[in-house]
Amino acid sequence: MFNFIKSIIFTCIAGSLFFFVQQTHAAPIFCVKAPGVQPQCIYNDARQCIKKANRMSEGFCDINEDEVELPESSGYFCLVTSTRYIQCPYTSYKSCVQDIKSKNGICVASKKIPLENKQFENEIFDTF
Repeated sequence: MFNFIKSIIFTCIAGSLFFFVQQTHAAPIFCVKAPGVQPQCIYNDARQCIKKANRMSEGFCDINEDEVELPESSGYFCLVTSTRYIQCPYTSYKSCVQDIKSKNGICVASKKIPLENKQFENEIFDTF
């Protein structure tokens, strides 16, 4: 009975370590992009990404599309945070930016296509 309990404890610890190792090796979710430059997808912190992007001519921080899958949404913009939390209810870029001021994230265009008659506010290159 003692060996059985010991093997269960060992299995739980080993499984936890495996999960922790998998999480720490996740690819970065933010990229600095600029015309004529290869995307630098090395950032997990949105503020660091934005800071680096602001130092580049026409640079901006965007999501790493290989790592971040934007969900179908009701809004035209998504807030993507450094903790990998994504929400896409925003109908304007300005409303999204208001939320990133209190969170560590960026606003990006969602998958939703605007209606032809609706003025689409697309200011992806602005940062807070």
